[in-house]
Amino acid sequence: MIINKLRRKKILKEFQDRLEKEKQKLEEHLKQLTAPDEEMFSKMPDFGSEVLDFSIEADQIEEIGNILALRQVLENNLKDVGEASERIKNDTYGVCRRCQKEIELRRLRIEPTATLCSKCVKKIEKLDEKKK
Repeated sequence: MIINKLRRKKILKEFQDRLEKEKQKLEEHLKQLTAPDEEMFSKMPDFGSEVLDFSIEADQIEEIGNILALRQVLENNLKDVGEASERIKNDTYGVCRRCQKEIELRRLRIEPTATLCSKCVKKIEKLDEKKK
């Protein structure tokens, strides 16, 4: 029993370190998106002006949309990382939120923010397939 507790503590530390590195990486990426994004919004294209090439304006709009989409993905990932870190602190990390069984270690190593075990993921996927 003590060996299992020590092993679990070591594994949780491993995941906490990975999550912290991922958090830093995501925050840095978000920071890099922020500066050009704010500049773009302050210089929004002047639609309807004397510009004859509307493809430039379309490109600018597409670029802004891409940045906003990427920012949303990064913010969602950052939220997931934060929630996973909280689960480690609350000693609920690695527990499936659906069946309350342990999430497989190999699954957590691939997706450290996972909240469902492989069996529950498969069950949900089957239900989704039936709905189609």
